[in-house]
Amino acid sequence: MLRSFLFAVRFPNFFFKPKKKKILIYDSHGSKYISQYLKKESYDILHTRKENLSIFVLLKCILKLQLKKKDYIKEYVNLVQPKLIVTFIDNNQSFYTLKNITSAKTLFIQNGIRTCFNDIFFYTHDSKMNLLEETKQNIFAVDYMLVWNNKVGKLYNSFIRGEYIPIGSFRNNFLIKKKLPKNNNIILFISNFKNIKKSQKIDGIGQYKNFIKNEKKFLNLLKEYCVINNLQIHVLGKHNSEKEKEKKYYNKFFSAITNYKFIPADHLRTNYKIPLNYYLIVTIESSLGHEMLSQKRRVAFFSTHENTYPLNTLYFDWMGMKKNSGPFWTNKLTKANIKKILDFLRQSNDYEWIKELNKYKSNLINIDRNNTKFLNIFKKERLEDCLK
Repeated sequence: MLRSFLFAVRFPNFFFKPKKKKILIYDSHGSKYISQYLKKESYDILHTRKENLSIFVLLKCILKLQLKKKDYIKEYVNLVQPKLIVTFIDNNQSFYTLKNITSAKTLFIQNGIRTCFNDIFFYTHDSKMNLLEETKQNIFAVDYMLVWNNKVGKLYNSFIRGEYIPIGSFRNNFLIKKKLPKNNNIILFISNFKNIKKSQKIDGIGQYKNFIKNEKKFLNLLKEYCVINNLQIHVLGKHNSEKEKEKKYYNKFFSAITNYKFIPADHLRTNYKIPLNYYLIVTIESSLGHEMLSQKRRVAFFSTHENTYPLNTLYFDWMGMKKNSGPFWTNKLTKANIKKILDFLRQSNDYEWIKELNKYKSNLINIDRNNTKFLNIFKKERLEDCLK
């Protein structure tokens, strides 16, 4: 509908016909990471969330009486005539259909954990990970899928035609190796905070209170472990817009701990560099925790969720691990399990830690320093001149 376009037109930055570009970045989210590799004149960004609409394209759609979002996207792509369309939004189903409207090559980059909880696999697979009939009847297609590891790639390949390439985390691959700090008296906890009413309905689980009912138990057990072992705890905040509520939430659990610190989120903070300054990291299910583990950091995963679908797909490496507990993760929240895992991560030497970590190498996300596989695709498609 026309209204779906017009209500979002606030202060568009461009009124002119989009120029032809060899590269089109689909959606602005994550575009700053992709554009670091590209010459400025080689790419354009197609804003898909109505935050910045082209009046020229919008008017063309109105004149043709083509007033849906997909019509706007098609018109924009046709005007830019890209050779390659790239996105950082790997779980956007509309991206999988671009092959129907353009001859350009398409590529998505996985940007976070993918599960069946309110995410792409929930809408394509049943509780036993069988492909849904409606998905089978409408197979999607892309040319390249840059994914965290082979297991994710195979799942995507079950309903999307295309080549998957394990690269790990695109953002994580920018990081330079850094020696592990030796201070093991501070725990960094990666926030899992969500400012959602307990009564709010969530797909697959009912009310939100079902999602967080064990989280408070875990935070109290973590506090107890810190007090007994005379440890400090720092919380890495997650939400810039909700930082005060988030801080208040964690203060209830940790403010009594000596030198407790809450690190608020902000636009200037470098999330990927902060954890590298900590010896020990604790998380529930964060993507950042997985990325730090791939950097061989000492990360403990404590799931606070029930062993029911789809919550059990939030477990550490739910696609591969057969055990409920291991040297650095557990899906069974007990005081004994928390102590066993944190004691091992704090007290083991580097050799013992790496040896244990290597046992689960195939279950971790990959590392492709400086995203060389991404750059190789540009060479393969004869787009080297677009690179810096």
